[in-house]
Amino acid sequence: MKGSFFLAFIIYFSLVYRAESGREVLCGACKAIIDELDYAIKHTDQKKTIDIGGRETRAVKYAGSETHLIELMENICDEMNNYALSEDGGGRKSYVRFNSRAGESVTLNNVKIDSSTMKELKDACSTVISAYDDDILDLYISKTRDKKKQLCSSLSGYCTGSRSEL
Repeated sequence: MKGSFFLAFIIYFSLVYRAESGREVLCGACKAIIDELDYAIKHTDQKKTIDIGGRETRAVKYAGSETHLIELMENICDEMNNYALSEDGGGRKSYVRFNSRAGESVTLNNVKIDSSTMKELKDACSTVISAYDDDILDLYISKTRDKKKQLCSSLSGYCTGSRSEL
């Protein structure tokens, strides 16, 4: 009897740990998606326009437009190859960009760079994009201020509790 209780406890703990670990990577991917989209929009020619509409077309700013966002989201998960796992002294995990974008300096502390972390983050990114692509578009089109908090905490619930630092 004691053995089966102990085994059930171990299985339960293992499932909870795996679920918590999965939420951490989803939270990290969610935050990275917003960072990457913000960066890409900011570094797109702000003068470029596109024509939208049917019979009566009008020119709108391309950077941050629905068309631009859809194009960015098609490849955004490839950017997860530039992220690594970082753990602070208290065991709290986060994902940090280790690869400089355009010569900017990058500070790395307690970072573990490996292909399994990148794959895990890329898979989590795909999960977030497929589940929340319309919400991401809405956040950008409506010019929501705190997109990370809205998407990663309020909408998805990925970044709650100890992962809530956005």
